[in-house]
Amino acid sequence: MKSLLAVPAAVLALGWMLVPGVEAFAQGLKMAPNLSAPNPFNVQTAGYNPVLNGDSFFNRGANPYGSFSATSVGTGGQTMTSLPPPPPYYPYYPYNYVPSVYGDYLRGLSSLVDSGGRLMVTTQEAYLMQEQVKREKIANRRRVLEQWLWERNNLPTPQDEFERLQKLELRRAQNDPPVNEIFSAKALNDLLIDVQKLQGQGIEGPTIILSEDILRHINVVPPGNGSANAGLLRNDGKLDWPVTLAGREYAVERERINILLPDAINQVKNGKVDPDTLKELTHSVDKLITSLAQNIGQIPPSRYIESKRFLNNLHDALRALSSPNAKHFFSGKYSAKGRSVAELVRNMTEQGLRFAPAVPGDEAAYIALHRALASFDISANEQASAR
Repeated sequence: MKSLLAVPAAVLALGWMLVPGVEAFAQGLKMAPNLSAPNPFNVQTAGYNPVLNGDSFFNRGANPYGSFSATSVGTGGQTMTSLPPPPPYYPYYPYNYVPSVYGDYLRGLSSLVDSGGRLMVTTQEAYLMQEQVKREKIANRRRVLEQWLWERNNLPTPQDEFERLQKLELRRAQNDPPVNEIFSAKALNDLLIDVQKLQGQGIEGPTIILSEDILRHINVVPPGNGSANAGLLRNDGKLDWPVTLAGREYAVERERINILLPDAINQVKNGKVDPDTLKELTHSVDKLITSLAQNIGQIPPSRYIESKRFLNNLHDALRALSSPNAKHFFSGKYSAKGRSVAELVRNMTEQGLRFAPAVPGDEAAYIALHRALASFDISANEQASAR
């Protein structure tokens, strides 16, 4: 009975009157009435089984929550009545089920222990899963690093891509590119770079003669000068104006340029061009471009393109006059020189020059030079492959 002290008060209140009966049932005893005792049950030693004998204490009819009576089988056959009703929501048991406070308590305790055990197991499983997640994160970082190393070692770098594009552009320049790429000097410069590499490797290439008349119409410019091109100024500023710009509506600005431009060239030859002169020339060219755009509806497309190109070339010529080394354009230092393609390339390499775009009247010379450069470059590459 000391173990009942550890049972919660609610459980004791629920089973205070059932414990003696359960104990008697467990010992195979029978119950006899003793109405004077506080406990209405009095246990006698006999082989009485209340369940098998259909005692009304365990069989209370259709209403298990009402009052009941129990008739003993002892001497006198007295009947016990007016027992207190069971607590509300008293559980219903099957016919052959004997309630046990100890069993319910132990079952509840085992459920509590089982729940605690499952909680600890679940907690440890959660910790294990967390460690697995950390391990997978570390493994993923290693995979990412390995992938990055593979890409770094196997994928083409920006320099590889640049060299690949250079090869494609060189191949295009060697095989009859569009004429606009020749006139803009792009194809010529692509061939020039490749021939310079071959000469640096000691490849001489074939001997292809160039005439002075071709080289006279080839424009060159040092690197870093942008679009500076003094091709229009090779006749000391005497311009050959297009038909459209030779009209009366452009006469004022055209005459001002014809007067100021030779003066600016003389200033450059003697040292440096006057900033005011250069500013006035630039202003006149801008006014011609504006007037040409306003009259675009009255000019045939071909003539408009010709005039616009001429004015753009004139802008580039003024930019060449404003460069620090403008005098070299007129002293012969910045010019295409050489009796053959090999000498021309060698001279441009020594001076640090590249080809500049063609101006009106230079188209035939540029096409001839491109063919000579392409033939030289193809033969030089064949010599390099044979070596």
